[in-house]
Amino acid sequence: MAKIHEPVVKSWMDEIKIAADKHIGELLLHFGHFTNDVSARTNAGKILNALAETNQLVKGPGYFKTPDCQSQFKEHAQLITNLLVQIKKLTVESVIVREHFIEPVSLRPDAIVLLIRDNQGCCFVLEVLNHEGEQSVEKKRNVWKHWPERTTYLSHLFNRPIPHVDFVTSEQLPLYIKEII
Repeated sequence: MAKIHEPVVKSWMDEIKIAADKHIGELLLHFGHFTNDVSARTNAGKILNALAETNQLVKGPGYFKTPDCQSQFKEHAQLITNLLVQIKKLTVESVIVREHFIEPVSLRPDAIVLLIRDNQGCCFVLEVLNHEGEQSVEKKRNVWKHWPERTTYLSHLFNRPIPHVDFVTSEQLPLYIKEII
């Protein structure tokens, strides 16, 4: 039974990059793959272990990650994962790019998210506030605001026109989502 869910779990992990079985179980339950949280989490663990056994994922202590993921599952990474799971559960299609280094501006945003409804998109850079100072966040915000090639770069990244991008912190995310959905 778990074998049929492997492709969808792998696609989620390709975007989220690092997660525990509870995160994937939450998505499996939300999207109706299982009918209760215990079954969803148990089966998530089985699916993640199966993907790790075939070297599609790497198993760590209490988490799984994609082979290209550089993160450790510490507080900041867990905060990012929690928010990305909530984004995946939205009523619109989402495309998430995590751990992507943008060489022209020497930044690795926590995540870049494209939300799509009726073939219309909304793109934002997500910065999860943990221990970052206001100066650090402002510096990143200013890079995204003033970098002239930002929309061209993101259009290539998502393989679709991105005419505008927002910079959203974890604190702003709930209101931002409420306004755009």
